[in-house]
Amino acid sequence: MVMICLHGFLGRGADWDFLRDAGFDIRAPSFFSGDALDSVEPTPGDILLGYSMGARLALHQMQTYRVS
Repeated sequence: MVMICLHGFLGRGADWDFLRDAGFDIRAPSFFSGDALDSVEPTPGDILLGYSMGARLALHQMQTYRVS
């Protein structure tokens, strides 16, 4: 299980390092790098977590790719 962590506006992927330091397996892309969206590919069982703008993106992802 991987936690995909989406940062807020003007944030960066490193904002989530405290979770990695606590032992969680996370992917935390920075939206300001060119490969950010390529690195976010959730698989079943992954956790999608967002803060501020990242939470809005996570909600959009869930609404767009809802599993029935």
